[in-house]
Amino acid sequence: MEKMENLLPASPPDKVITFGKGHFHIWYPSPKVLRFSAFGYGEPGLSQLVCEEMDEAGRRAGQPVAVFTDDRKLTGYDPGYRQNFETWLMGCWDRVSSIHLLVDSSIVEMGMAVVSMKIGDRGIYEMYRDFPDWYAKYQEALK
Repeated sequence: MEKMENLLPASPPDKVITFGKGHFHIWYPSPKVLRFSAFGYGEPGLSQLVCEEMDEAGRRAGQPVAVFTDDRKLTGYDPGYRQNFETWLMGCWDRVSSIHLLVDSSIVEMGMAVVSMKIGDRGIYEMYRDFPDWYAKYQEALK
């Protein structure tokens, strides 16, 4: 049986963003969907670049985009990394329709849960521990 994670296309990323000890691979599988994979350690400069990328994707699409991020290879992050995302999330919902995070680190999950509580009902911000659930939502967004 094919491993579920092998279902993602093995194509090289459309773009790579790097800052300090971390980087993100970025794919644009459709005009209304943006997919990231995070690697290494998150620093404030990296989260600022990622927020700019999400803003630009929404502007380019002319409508809010669904964002799917695989954070399983994120080893940790600086407090400023998360703070940048928190600040950005308060005003992003005209460019982003939903954010779906795949995590396996309890530290990352705990930090993202705090972010989710601060957002409240402003937008859709979902976390997943299981790849099949995240992948099913990703496939649904591509339709």
